[in-house]
Amino acid sequence: MLTLHRLRSHFLSVQQTSSSEIVIVSRHLDALWQGELLLFSLEQLSNKRRFNPATHFDLVRSNEAMSVAKLRNELPYGLTGSLSRHLLHVLDVIRPIQNSDVEKTIWQYNHLQMWGEPNSAKLIAEHAGISVRTVHARLFQARQGGELASPGKGQRAKPRL
Repeated sequence: MLTLHRLRSHFLSVQQTSSSEIVIVSRHLDALWQGELLLFSLEQLSNKRRFNPATHFDLVRSNEAMSVAKLRNELPYGLTGSLSRHLLHVLDVIRPIQNSDVEKTIWQYNHLQMWGEPNSAKLIAEHAGISVRTVHARLFQARQGGELASPGKGQRAKPRL
């Protein structure tokens, strides 16, 4: 479960696991800006402590932006998805008016790519409650319409001898 709090241009999300809370704070000035990650905290659950968003907002006043790519490399794989889930919930709040589902998917996909998410289509599908094939079809339609760049051909690894 993810809970999102907002204070002006700052967004704080809390995601609870069985034994801990993941707290993420980011700053997003507008819908076109990719945003900055300000805080990523993994805290053990305690019956004595009550969660207070104001405490975490106070912590980030002096914090500089963190590198999302560097954090993704340092985190275990299971925790990296929490960054993208945070971003998708923020995008739901700040999104500009989009005329179609394809435009919304393109916008979400581009932001997730800027944050280094390798499984963007899968996360968009989970977030929207649709199939991954539907997201892939929307992205394919956008690429054919020239709204989204096509990925490169890639490079095959040379076989080992």
